[in-house]
Amino acid sequence: MNQRDTTYAKWSAVAGALFLIVAAVLDYWPASDALKWVSFEEAKGLASSQNKAIFVDVYAAWCQPCKQMDKQVFPEDSVKQILNDRYVLAKIDGDDPVTGDTLKKAFGIKAYPTYIVLSSSGRERKRHVGFIPKSAMIKWLNDSSGVQILAWPDLDKAIALAHVQHRRVMVLILQSGDDIEGANSMMEDDEIASIVQKQYVATLLVRGNQGEEKLLQRVGASPRTGMREIIVLRDDGKEISRFFVNSGMLYNRAALAPKLIELAAR
Repeated sequence: MNQRDTTYAKWSAVAGALFLIVAAVLDYWPASDALKWVSFEEAKGLASSQNKAIFVDVYAAWCQPCKQMDKQVFPEDSVKQILNDRYVLAKIDGDDPVTGDTLKKAFGIKAYPTYIVLSSSGRERKRHVGFIPKSAMIKWLNDSSGVQILAWPDLDKAIALAHVQHRRVMVLILQSGDDIEGANSMMEDDEIASIVQKQYVATLLVRGNQGEEKLLQRVGASPRTGMREIIVLRDDGKEISRFFVNSGMLYNRAALAPKLIELAAR
């Protein structure tokens, strides 16, 4: 090989190495419009000040579905726009011995990835476990499930609003975050939604949520039964009545509506 060929070979090798470096940087360096992930604690502060919901991504470094989501779904413009516009984003390594372990215990996380939507005050409203294709992810993020309940104020705010608006307080108690979508389906029924909006200020407590056990004790929530419970309070916070939402009420709105109307009139 002559000197010219040797020089060409060297420059080719350098060019090839530079190409690989640039490709690696483009692959891993976040774009200017990339998702803005923060710590869980920072997310709670930002969500409170911005009055936004929190989207939590709990992952593990060894989790292949987590890597697929990061590579195939989250970079999509339509997904990024929804997440950046509507949520404060928290990304947590579930295997971290401090923050990850604390979060897993607080929210009962058993698999990766787990995606949780929290209200601005940090209360769970819905979750999904596992890989979600782009179209399904967009549908889940846009789904009205969780939206109505997300807007419900905390207990003390609900009581204050009820006092000003001369309404009753309806406290909906769920046994876990898994009940949220079913509760939304029930509460978004046209007749039920109309009664609640006209007669009540509604709030929600979920067993297992951080900071809600004391509130559950405060309203005297019944022990875990696997059933949804509704407690109706006066605008001073004193109880009027309570009942369980049985299967008949869950699937037959006509059975639930009269009960809500009756208690609103007491």
